[in-house]
Amino acid sequence: MTKKIEKTLYSIVILSLLMWGTGLINIVEAKPGKGNQGQNQANNQGEDQSNKEHYRKRNGGQEKITICHFPPGNPANVHAITIAMPAWAAHQRHSASGDYNDFICDENYPNKKCGDEGDYPGISYCDDCTWSDCVATEYCGDNKINGFEGVEECDGNDPQNCTTNEGYDGTSSCDACIWSNCESEEYCGDGTTNGNEQCDDGLNGSVTCTNECTLIYMDFVNIGIVSSETDHNLDGWTDLWTWGGGYGGGDDGSLRLLMGPGDGCSEIYESASLTLDAGTNYANEVTFRHLDGSADDSFDVYINNTLIGHYTAGLQGEIWVTSTFNFSSTTGEFTIKFVATEPSNNWCTGWGQVAFSWIGI
Repeated sequence: MTKKIEKTLYSIVILSLLMWGTGLINIVEAKPGKGNQGQNQANNQGEDQSNKEHYRKRNGGQEKITICHFPPGNPANVHAITIAMPAWAAHQRHSASGDYNDFICDENYPNKKCGDEGDYPGISYCDDCTWSDCVATEYCGDNKINGFEGVEECDGNDPQNCTTNEGYDGTSSCDACIWSNCESEEYCGDGTTNGNEQCDDGLNGSVTCTNECTLIYMDFVNIGIVSSETDHNLDGWTDLWTWGGGYGGGDDGSLRLLMGPGDGCSEIYESASLTLDAGTNYANEVTFRHLDGSADDSFDVYINNTLIGHYTAGLQGEIWVTSTFNFSSTTGEFTIKFVATEPSNNWCTGWGQVAFSWIGI
C-alpha cells in the first residue's frame, strides 16, 4: 500500500515538472494581503474580455495571458499568474460563482476606464494586480470641448461674439476653458447711440439727452402701463400683452401691438394712434421703441395725418429697436399714428404683430 502511494506521488511530481517545462503553467509572483480591493476592480473587466487578444503572449509557441487570480477560499492572497489561453475559461467559470472574479491583467496594456469622480475620463493600468492612478485622456487645452458635463465651455484661442447687459456688442475670450465676461468697446458717452441707449450726445449729455444716455422728453408714454397711457387717447391698439411668448424678451415687460388679440388682424393696413402734448414748447422729433420681429414688421409714421417716415423691417429675428423721426415743429397736442404696411402673418390673431414699448417727444 505504501509503495502504491509513493508511486502515485512520484507520478504527480513528474507530471508537474513536465507541465512546468512545457510552459503550461507558470506562477509569476504572489502578492498576499490585497484584501477586497480586487472585487470592484474585477467587476470592471467584463468589457475587456472581448479585447483579450491584446493581452496574449507568445512563449515557445504557446499562447498565454497574465491574470489576477483570487484563490477560492483565500481571496486575500490575490496574485498574478500567467496561464495558457485554454485555461482562461476554467478561471472564468470558477470565479463567476463567487464574490471575487479573476481578471486579465497586463502591465503593458490599459484595461480599465476611470475618472468618473474627476473632470475628465481616463485610463487606469493594471500593474501586478493593482490599479495605477487614473491617467486622463482629455484635458483643457487640447482644442476640443470635452470632459464631463459642465467642465468645459470652450477650448482654444478663438473669441466669441457676445452682448453685454447694457446691450453693447462685444467679445468674450476662452479663459481656462470657461468663457470670460463679455467686454465691449462701446459705452454711454462715446457719441454713438448703441446698446440699450436712447441717445448719446457725449459724456456730458445735452439739453435733450442725459449723461446716462436717456432722452429728456416733453411728453412720454410707456405703452402697456395704463397709468402712463392715461390722457393720451390710445386708439386701435391690442389688449395689454399678457399672453406670454418671446417678443425679444419683452423689452421692459409692457407693450401693445398694432394688430392682434383685442384688435384683430383682418385688415391689410392695420393702424394705431395716440396723442402727445408738447405744451408751449415746439417738438420736432419723435422717438419710440418697437420690435423688429419674425414677421415683416414694416410700418409708416404719421403726425396729424402727415407721413413723416417709414420703417423697413430687418427680418433678423426678435430684436427691439429704438427709432427716431423728425417732423416740422409742432406745439401743443398732436396725434401720432403708426400704419402697418405689410399683411398680417398667419399667427397674428394669437400673437399679434408690430409691437411697441414706449414713445416720447
